Amino acid sequence: MQSDLDADEAWERLRASRWSPPGRADTGARRKTYSAAIEQLEQMFRAAVVVGPATRPLQVF
Repeated sequence: MQSDLDADEAWERLRASRWSPPGRADTGARRKTYSAAIEQLEQMFRAAVVVGPATRPLQVF
């Protein structure tokens, strides 16, 4: 998949989607799950940049 967004713009859109989730993720428990998943995704990507070789397989998995 090709995108014209750079990484910063993509993360900005993903963060904004926490406040206005797509599809059926906009109500109740699905909204909470979506928001938590986006937060965890960002944390995992940030960790993947700085972790040592011993923990990198977790980010690959």
